[in-house]
Amino acid sequence: MPVITLLTDFGTSDEYIGVMKGVILSINPAVTIVDITHRIDPQDLVQAAYTINACYRYFPPGTIHVSVIDPGVGTGREIIALKMAGFCFLAPDNGILSLLLNNISVDEAISVNNPDYFLNSISRTFHGRDIFAPVAGHLSRDVMLNQLGSPIDINTVKRLDLPRIKRLSDNVISGTIISVDHFGNLITNIDADTIYSICSGKPEKIPVVEIAGIDIEGLSDNYTTVPVQQPLMIIGSRNLLEISVNRGNAGRLFGKQKGDTIRMNVKEQKI
Repeated sequence: MPVITLLTDFGTSDEYIGVMKGVILSINPAVTIVDITHRIDPQDLVQAAYTINACYRYFPPGTIHVSVIDPGVGTGREIIALKMAGFCFLAPDNGILSLLLNNISVDEAISVNNPDYFLNSISRTFHGRDIFAPVAGHLSRDVMLNQLGSPIDINTVKRLDLPRIKRLSDNVISGTIISVDHFGNLITNIDADTIYSICSGKPEKIPVVEIAGIDIEGLSDNYTTVPVQQPLMIIGSRNLLEISVNRGNAGRLFGKQKGDTIRMNVKEQKI
């Protein structure tokens, strides 16, 4: 059974998602539709890029991943369909797929411009309904990627200028908070391998983050390794550093938000 995932910034208070699903099901009533999330912050392409990169691999081969975070809707921006790692990705050409493109080879890349697979009337503001949904529905019925439009050079696909980890010295790095989740966890762009590298793989060296005047030392294995309402550092499900509070909200405690910078250094520990 074919699977289509939906990732948007549409929220859930309006009819937008329901209508997209209606269009898809009108084309293929047998498809399974999975909502990844519709609560990407409005027009936040960076958050969307990290989200699709974190979740695409957990779906069956052949899944069609549709990402509609589209501040350029109604302009001349292209819509692209990419075949990578056994999946199909459908998105505006605005950088949403940057992290995937940095890590996965592309088997096929198409500019989606064949109106035979669109709805008959195209609005200026809702290409999710009028283009993305019908195209995804047709793909789920075994329409080939090359039927959707024209091949493109993958080097012309737009990439985001994503936040980078900066090495300030041998023992100090800085990173960026890329997301604050439902629990208030501060998710950073600092990955586990980077932390391991600045600690030189030695157990006596532990990472320390100073945030809002508080030092958090060492990585926790779980949230309960510190007392209730105390902060901790943990490697989360995305393999990225998260700053959390046991049964609390780190975003509120520290007054930090997406886009803020954090610094990490290394401390010698007696063992």
